[in-house]
Amino acid sequence: MNTHINTCNAKDSVEQIAFLVYEGFKSKFTRKLFNNQEVLTVISAFCKYIISTKPEKLFVVNYNEKICGCLFLTTSGEKYHGLYASLKKNLSFSQIFRLLLLLSILSHKPKHNERYIYFLAVAPEFRNMGIGKALIIHCKNTFPEKHLMLHVAEQNYKACQLYDKLGFKIMKEQSSFTMGFLVGLKKWRLMKWA
Repeated sequence: MNTHINTCNAKDSVEQIAFLVYEGFKSKFTRKLFNNQEVLTVISAFCKYIISTKPEKLFVVNYNEKICGCLFLTTSGEKYHGLYASLKKNLSFSQIFRLLLLLSILSHKPKHNERYIYFLAVAPEFRNMGIGKALIIHCKNTFPEKHLMLHVAEQNYKACQLYDKLGFKIMKEQSSFTMGFLVGLKKWRLMKWA
C-alpha cells in the first residue's frame, strides 16, 4: 500500500478528518455528553479549529487522495487562543461546555521534552494495516529528541498491544470515576515512548 504522511494543509478536508475522529471516538462522546445527532457537529467544530490554527501538529496519512489516518500532537506550553470563539460559530454554549469538559478530564500537560498524542484515528477500512504505527513512528522520527506521551483506555486492547510493541512504557495507571461515568471507560494508562 502506497501511503504518505504529511502535516495537515488547507486542502485537507475538515469533513474527512472529523469523520475519522468521529469513527474512532464516537462512543466516548455519546455515552453521556452528546446525542448521536450532535456528536459529528461537535467533533467537526473542534477539528476545524485544529486545522485552522495548528495544522503543523496534525499529521495525516493519505492513500489515493483519501485521508485514512490522522494524529494530533500537543507540546509544552500549548495555548488554545481563539478556541471558544471558533467553537461558538457552530456550537451552542452547552455543547461547548460539554466538549471542554470532556477534553479537560483526561489530559496531560507535556513537559519541555515531551510531545503528547492528543488523538490518533484510523479509518475503519484501513485498520490493522500499519497506519497507526506509521503515524507514531513518523512523529518519533520527526521529533527524535522528544518523548511521546499518550493516554489509552485499558480496555482498548488493540491500541495497548500496538503501543507495547512500539516500546511505550506505562508511566501511570489511572482510575477515574468521572471518565467511567462520562465515557464508560474508567481505567486509563499514561504511556511514554522515550
